Amino acid sequence: MGQAAYLLHHHHSKHSISFYVSVPECIRWPVLVVVILASVFGSQAIIRGIFSIINQRQSIGCFPRVKVVQTSYKIHGQIYIPEINWILMILSIVVTIGFRDTKHMGNESGELENRVVELEESNCKLAILKSRRDAAKVAGFSVLNLGSKHVSCDKVRDKVKDIQDMETALKELMDQASCRLKEIKGLHEERVHILLQLSNFQSKLNNVACISSSQAYLLVRDQIEKSKFEVIEYQASYEKLQIVGREGYSCLKGKGT
Repeated sequence: MGQAAYLLHHHHSKHSISFYVSVPECIRWPVLVVVILASVFGSQAIIRGIFSIINQRQSIGCFPRVKVVQTSYKIHGQIYIPEINWILMILSIVVTIGFRDTKHMGNESGELENRVVELEESNCKLAILKSRRDAAKVAGFSVLNLGSKHVSCDKVRDKVKDIQDMETALKELMDQASCRLKEIKGLHEERVHILLQLSNFQSKLNNVACISSSQAYLLVRDQIEKSKFEVIEYQASYEKLQIVGREGYSCLKGKGT
Protein backbone atom coordinates (compact mmCIF):
# COMPACT_ATOMS: atom_id res chain seq x y z
CA MET A 1 0.00 0.00 0.00
CA GLY A 2 2.88 2.34 0.73
CA GLN A 3 4.44 1.60 -2.65
CA ALA A 4 1.08 2.22 -4.38
CA ALA A 5 0.72 5.57 -2.56
CA TYR A 6 4.25 6.53 -3.59
CA LEU A 7 3.51 5.67 -7.24
CA LEU A 8 0.32 7.75 -7.17
CA HIS A 9 2.28 10.83 -6.09
CA HIS A 10 5.43 10.08 -8.12
CA HIS A 11 4.08 8.39 -11.25
CA HIS A 12 6.65 10.21 -13.40
CA SER A 13 9.57 8.58 -11.58
CA LYS A 14 12.34 7.20 -13.80
CA HIS A 15 13.30 4.42 -11.37
CA SER A 16 12.54 0.91 -12.66
CA ILE A 17 12.16 -0.56 -9.12
CA SER A 18 10.20 1.94 -7.04
CA PHE A 19 9.89 -0.28 -3.96
CA TYR A 20 13.22 0.68 -2.42
CA VAL A 21 12.80 4.29 -3.58
CA SER A 22 9.49 4.51 -1.70
CA VAL A 23 11.19 3.42 1.56
CA PRO A 24 12.66 6.28 3.64
CA GLU A 25 16.44 6.46 3.69
CA CYS A 26 16.71 5.89 7.44
CA ILE A 27 15.01 2.47 7.38
CA ARG A 28 16.06 1.28 3.92
CA TRP A 29 18.66 -1.25 5.15
CA PRO A 30 16.35 -2.83 7.78
CA VAL A 31 13.63 -3.13 5.12
CA LEU A 32 16.15 -4.81 2.80
CA VAL A 33 16.97 -7.35 5.52
CA VAL A 34 13.25 -8.01 6.10
CA VAL A 35 12.68 -8.49 2.34
CA ILE A 36 15.56 -11.00 2.10
CA LEU A 37 14.24 -12.95 5.10
CA ALA A 38 10.74 -12.95 3.59
CA SER A 39 12.07 -14.37 0.32
CA VAL A 40 13.95 -17.09 2.24
CA PHE A 41 10.83 -18.02 4.22
CA GLY A 42 8.75 -18.04 1.05
CA SER A 43 11.19 -20.36 -0.74
CA GLN A 44 11.30 -22.69 2.27
CA ALA A 45 7.50 -22.81 2.31
CA ILE A 46 7.45 -23.76 -1.38
CA ILE A 47 10.06 -26.50 -0.83
CA ARG A 48 8.23 -27.96 2.17
CA GLY A 49 4.95 -27.84 0.25
CA ILE A 50 6.53 -29.80 -2.62
CA PHE A 51 7.91 -32.37 -0.15
CA SER A 52 4.45 -32.81 1.38
CA ILE A 53 2.73 -33.17 -2.02
CA ILE A 54 5.27 -35.76 -3.23
CA ASN A 55 4.94 -37.73 0.01
CA GLN A 56 1.13 -37.81 -0.26
CA ARG A 57 1.19 -38.77 -3.94
CA GLN A 58 3.61 -41.66 -3.42
CA SER A 59 1.55 -42.87 -0.45
CA ILE A 60 -1.42 -43.39 -2.81
CA GLY A 61 0.76 -44.87 -5.58
CA CYS A 62 0.74 -41.89 -7.95
CA PHE A 63 4.49 -41.17 -7.79
CA PRO A 64 7.66 -43.33 -7.89
CA ARG A 65 9.01 -44.46 -4.56
CA VAL A 66 11.60 -42.04 -3.14
CA LYS A 67 13.45 -41.82 0.14
CA VAL A 68 11.54 -39.82 2.76
CA VAL A 69 13.45 -38.72 5.87
CA GLN A 70 11.59 -37.73 9.03
CA THR A 71 13.55 -34.74 10.36
CA SER A 72 11.62 -34.47 13.64
CA TYR A 73 10.33 -37.07 16.07
CA LYS A 74 7.96 -34.58 17.71
CA ILE A 75 6.39 -32.80 14.71
CA HIS A 76 4.53 -35.13 12.37
CA GLY A 77 4.88 -34.24 8.71
CA GLN A 78 8.25 -32.48 8.94
CA ILE A 79 10.04 -34.43 6.20
CA TYR A 80 12.95 -34.15 3.78
CA ILE A 81 13.23 -35.82 0.34
CA PRO A 82 16.85 -35.77 -1.00
CA GLU A 83 15.96 -36.62 -4.63
CA ILE A 84 13.35 -33.85 -4.90
CA ASN A 85 15.75 -31.40 -3.27
CA TRP A 86 18.39 -32.20 -5.92
CA ILE A 87 15.80 -31.85 -8.70
CA LEU A 88 14.77 -28.40 -7.43
CA MET A 89 18.42 -27.33 -7.19
CA ILE A 90 19.23 -28.46 -10.76
CA LEU A 91 16.09 -26.84 -12.18
CA SER A 92 16.90 -23.59 -10.40
CA ILE A 93 20.44 -23.61 -11.82
CA VAL A 94 19.17 -24.37 -15.34
CA VAL A 95 16.59 -21.58 -15.20
CA THR A 96 19.18 -19.15 -13.84
CA ILE A 97 21.68 -20.03 -16.58
CA GLY A 98 19.01 -20.01 -19.29
CA PHE A 99 17.37 -16.67 -18.49
CA ARG A 100 20.21 -14.96 -16.53
CA ASP A 101 17.83 -12.19 -15.43
CA THR A 102 14.32 -12.08 -13.98
CA LYS A 103 13.35 -9.47 -16.56
CA HIS A 104 13.93 -11.99 -19.35
CA MET A 105 11.57 -14.46 -17.69
CA GLY A 106 8.79 -11.89 -17.52
CA ASN A 107 9.46 -10.16 -20.81
CA GLU A 108 9.95 -13.18 -23.10
CA SER A 109 6.25 -13.90 -23.51
CA GLY A 110 5.56 -10.17 -23.75
CA GLU A 111 8.12 -9.81 -26.52
CA LEU A 112 6.53 -12.67 -28.44
CA GLU A 113 3.11 -11.10 -28.08
CA ASN A 114 4.46 -7.74 -29.26
CA ARG A 115 6.09 -9.41 -32.27
CA VAL A 116 2.82 -11.14 -33.12
CA VAL A 117 0.93 -7.84 -32.86
CA GLU A 118 3.52 -6.14 -35.06
CA LEU A 119 3.22 -8.93 -37.62
CA GLU A 120 -0.56 -8.59 -37.63
CA GLU A 121 -0.25 -4.83 -38.16
CA SER A 122 2.25 -5.44 -40.96
CA ASN A 123 -0.14 -7.91 -42.59
CA CYS A 124 -2.95 -5.36 -42.38
CA LYS A 125 -0.73 -2.70 -43.97
CA LEU A 126 0.31 -5.14 -46.68
CA ALA A 127 -3.31 -5.97 -47.43
CA ILE A 128 -4.20 -2.25 -47.65
CA LEU A 129 -1.23 -1.51 -49.91
CA LYS A 130 -2.07 -4.49 -52.08
CA SER A 131 -5.65 -3.35 -52.50
CA ARG A 132 -4.48 0.15 -53.33
CA ARG A 133 -1.97 -1.21 -55.82
CA ASP A 134 -4.64 -3.31 -57.51
CA ALA A 135 -6.99 -0.33 -57.63
CA ALA A 136 -4.21 1.85 -59.04
CA LYS A 137 -3.39 -0.78 -61.68
CA VAL A 138 -7.04 -0.93 -62.74
CA ALA A 139 -7.18 2.85 -62.88
CA GLY A 140 -3.94 2.98 -64.84
CA PHE A 141 -5.17 0.44 -67.38
CA SER A 142 -8.41 2.32 -67.84
CA VAL A 143 -6.49 5.56 -68.30
CA LEU A 144 -4.21 3.96 -70.87
CA ASN A 145 -7.18 2.55 -72.74
CA LEU A 146 -8.97 5.85 -72.86
CA GLY A 147 -5.85 7.58 -74.18
CA SER A 148 -6.18 11.20 -74.95
CA LYS A 149 -9.91 11.32 -74.53
CA HIS A 150 -9.98 11.98 -70.73
CA VAL A 151 -6.51 12.00 -69.15
CA SER A 152 -3.22 13.42 -70.30
CA CYS A 153 0.09 11.54 -70.47
CA ASP A 154 1.43 13.39 -67.39
CA LYS A 155 -1.31 12.02 -65.18
CA VAL A 156 -0.62 8.53 -66.44
CA ARG A 157 3.02 8.90 -65.50
CA ASP A 158 2.04 10.10 -62.06
CA LYS A 159 -0.14 7.04 -61.58
CA VAL A 160 2.66 4.75 -62.67
CA LYS A 161 5.06 6.51 -60.27
CA ASP A 162 2.58 6.11 -57.41
CA ILE A 163 2.29 2.41 -58.19
CA GLN A 164 6.07 2.06 -58.15
CA ASP A 165 6.26 3.87 -54.78
CA MET A 166 3.62 1.59 -53.34
CA GLU A 167 5.48 -1.48 -54.61
CA THR A 168 8.68 -0.19 -52.95
CA ALA A 169 6.87 0.39 -49.66
CA LEU A 170 5.29 -3.05 -49.95
CA LYS A 171 8.70 -4.63 -50.46
CA GLU A 172 10.12 -2.82 -47.40
CA LEU A 173 7.23 -4.02 -45.25
CA MET A 174 7.73 -7.58 -46.50
CA ASP A 175 11.43 -7.36 -45.60
CA GLN A 176 10.57 -6.12 -42.11
CA ALA A 177 8.05 -8.92 -41.66
CA SER A 178 10.68 -11.45 -42.76
CA CYS A 179 13.17 -10.10 -40.21
CA ARG A 180 10.55 -10.27 -37.46
CA LEU A 181 9.75 -13.86 -38.36
CA LYS A 182 13.44 -14.77 -38.20
CA GLU A 183 13.75 -13.20 -34.74
CA ILE A 184 10.68 -15.07 -33.50
CA LYS A 185 12.05 -18.31 -34.95
CA GLY A 186 15.33 -17.76 -33.11
CA LEU A 187 13.51 -17.16 -29.81
CA HIS A 188 11.43 -20.28 -30.37
CA GLU A 189 14.52 -22.40 -31.09
CA GLU A 190 16.23 -21.08 -27.96
CA ARG A 191 13.19 -21.94 -25.86
CA VAL A 192 13.02 -25.43 -27.39
CA HIS A 193 16.72 -25.94 -26.58
CA ILE A 194 16.15 -24.97 -22.95
CA LEU A 195 13.15 -27.28 -22.71
CA LEU A 196 15.20 -30.15 -24.14
CA GLN A 197 17.90 -29.56 -21.53
CA LEU A 198 15.28 -29.57 -18.78
CA SER A 199 13.80 -32.79 -20.17
CA ASN A 200 17.22 -34.47 -20.23
CA PHE A 201 17.88 -33.47 -16.62
CA GLN A 202 14.48 -34.72 -15.58
CA SER A 203 14.97 -38.06 -17.33
CA LYS A 204 18.36 -38.54 -15.64
CA LEU A 205 16.88 -37.77 -12.25
CA ASN A 206 13.97 -40.12 -12.93
CA ASN A 207 16.45 -42.89 -13.78
CA VAL A 208 18.27 -42.30 -10.48
CA ALA A 209 14.96 -42.33 -8.60
CA CYS A 210 13.86 -45.56 -10.35
CA ILE A 211 17.15 -47.28 -9.52
CA SER A 212 17.00 -46.25 -5.87
CA SER A 213 13.39 -47.48 -5.61
CA SER A 214 13.81 -50.76 -7.51
CA GLN A 215 13.39 -54.15 -5.83
CA ALA A 216 16.94 -55.27 -6.64
CA TYR A 217 18.40 -52.13 -5.08
CA LEU A 218 16.34 -52.65 -1.93
CA LEU A 219 17.42 -56.31 -1.70
CA VAL A 220 21.08 -55.38 -2.10
CA ARG A 221 20.73 -52.71 0.55
CA ASP A 222 19.11 -55.20 2.95
CA GLN A 223 21.88 -57.72 2.29
CA ILE A 224 24.51 -55.07 3.01
CA GLU A 225 22.78 -54.17 6.28
CA LYS A 226 22.64 -57.85 7.26
CA SER A 227 26.32 -58.28 6.37
CA LYS A 228 27.23 -55.28 8.49
CA PHE A 229 25.29 -56.73 11.41
CA GLU A 230 26.97 -60.13 11.00
CA VAL A 231 30.41 -58.51 10.81
CA ILE A 232 29.68 -56.68 14.07
CA GLU A 233 28.61 -59.98 15.71
CA TYR A 234 31.71 -61.77 14.43
CA GLN A 235 33.91 -58.99 15.69
CA ALA A 236 32.29 -59.18 19.13
CA SER A 237 32.76 -62.96 19.20
CA TYR A 238 36.39 -62.59 18.16
CA GLU A 239 37.00 -60.09 20.94
CA LYS A 240 35.39 -62.46 23.45
CA LEU A 241 37.60 -65.31 22.22
CA GLN A 242 40.67 -63.12 22.60
CA ILE A 243 39.70 -62.30 26.17
CA VAL A 244 39.09 -65.98 26.98
CA GLY A 245 42.41 -66.96 25.39
CA ARG A 246 44.28 -64.36 27.40
CA GLU A 247 42.66 -65.49 30.63
CA GLY A 248 43.49 -69.14 29.85
CA TYR A 249 47.06 -68.25 29.00
CA SER A 250 47.46 -66.28 32.22
CA CYS A 251 46.04 -69.22 34.22
CA LEU A 252 48.41 -71.70 32.59
CA LYS A 253 51.32 -69.39 33.18
CA GLY A 254 50.37 -69.06 36.86
CA LYS A 255 50.19 -72.83 37.30
CA GLY A 256 53.56 -73.28 35.64
CA THR A 257 55.23 -70.85 38.04
